[in-house]
Amino acid sequence: MIRVSLSKIALTIMLFFLFTTGCGVFQERKPHYNSCGPIALSYAFRWHDVKSARYKISKEILKDHKAYSLLRDVLSVFSPDLNEITFPQEMKDELVKYNIKTRLVSLGEFKELKKDRSTTAIILLHPKNKFGKFHWLFYPTQSDSPSSFFGSELQTVVDKIYILTRTNIN
Repeated sequence: MIRVSLSKIALTIMLFFLFTTGCGVFQERKPHYNSCGPIALSYAFRWHDVKSARYKISKEILKDHKAYSLLRDVLSVFSPDLNEITFPQEMKDELVKYNIKTRLVSLGEFKELKKDRSTTAIILLHPKNKFGKFHWLFYPTQSDSPSSFFGSELQTVVDKIYILTRTNIN
């Protein structure tokens, strides 16, 4: 029979609790619905005549993507800001759920598009040399020039651009 001390059991339980609950034990957790992902999606939905508040969007994202939610919780142990992450697949899945198709394009292709009311996009970007500061935005409402979003002082790196097209409008 293997004997395990009570202190080792207590330490294991504490570590398990810490890694499965995130830093919320020690720091105030930031709600996911206040993050840029649900906010950008709420702009996109409003533009495409879909009624959905960012609270509902966030709740659906967290419910539908348990693996990403677990990853968010683990990452938030290292920084509470990481609890606000919305992964690209979560964004795409939420758009598809509301009959909005996504098409990944490069920045060059995006710049060549005719910009009119029907041109909309969800864009993931970050400031150059600041890898952990990713940001989602909705074009054109949140920015008319995504490649200069962070200004001239912080150069903007555009990571992904998803052109949006509403299908099956009822």
